[in-house]
Amino acid sequence: MYFTKGITPAITATILIGAVLLIGISFMGFSITISNIQSSEIRLRNIVINELASAVIYVEYEDISGDIVNLYLGLIRMIPENTAYYLIIFKSTTSYRSLYELTPIDYVSGIRVSKNIPATLLAPASKIYVLDEFGNQVPLNLLGIDYLTAYQVDYTPLSTLIKIVVNKYDVGYPNYSYIVSILLTEINGEYYEVARITYVLR
Repeated sequence: MYFTKGITPAITATILIGAVLLIGISFMGFSITISNIQSSEIRLRNIVINELASAVIYVEYEDISGDIVNLYLGLIRMIPENTAYYLIIFKSTTSYRSLYELTPIDYVSGIRVSKNIPATLLAPASKIYVLDEFGNQVPLNLLGIDYLTAYQVDYTPLSTLIKIVVNKYDVGYPNYSYIVSILLTEINGEYYEVARITYVLR
């Protein structure tokens, strides 16, 4: 009788200790997973911030002949090393204020990167992130777009000049008077905005 009474609390204590250990191990695994996710997000954010601070795109010059605009964009990096970027091109009715004012340009008359025809990539819009008016990187599928054509821009420290040929009336000028070019960097199969330039058609 005394033996039975003595063993029951021991079994109960063992079960409770085992349960506590199991919960503790599960919580520790969950905490490690959350910590890894947060570390990955911090690393990603740091990479994007570094690229945002490094890449600069600007209008080098323009050549207008009738309806055809030859737009030359220069690209420089604060850290001069070979880097692959991607360029996506939009039109807008106003100077860019909201993500929802952007409309992809389905066709440009021509594009050259340092005199070469660039490779193109048909990228899922859900994997392309651009800055909204609040400075947040948001995916472009919010615009109801499934895929976007991105042009590969291979930056070299010597010279990188991007030539975009636009027929004003093909893009809907004068209703669409703004050409917005966004430069992206690729990280783990996703694309993040690092620079942008807006050009006014006239």
